[in-house]
Amino acid sequence: MKKRERIQLGTPVVVNGKKLAIFRHGARYYAMQQFCPHAGGDLALGDIEDIDNMLCITCPRHGFQFVLLSGDCLIGDAWKAEHYPVEARAALPDTPRTLFVGFPQLNCSLFYEEDF
Repeated sequence: MKKRERIQLGTPVVVNGKKLAIFRHGARYYAMQQFCPHAGGDLALGDIEDIDNMLCITCPRHGFQFVLLSGDCLIGDAWKAEHYPVEARAALPDTPRTLFVGFPQLNCSLFYEEDF
């Protein structure tokens, strides 16, 4: 992703070899798998809604709703979207922030020994 690109609601990105959708609500960022685990709808195109004090993304294909903080589906336990923590950090005060997405493990195929 280019430094100057601004993250809008539902921006598709590839991070650590995974297709994700990055969402911004207010000053907070969220990351979730890009495609709905139910029917493959592009969650990056979905709407963010506040449902019972939980921020959710609504799949544009069938309307399934997923909690941005947990990936839980509000329709039932059968579906869960992968979600990832996001942190926005600036290298120096008053400089643009960079988004960091957390993963339980890194895709080692993206790294080469000669890079270190």
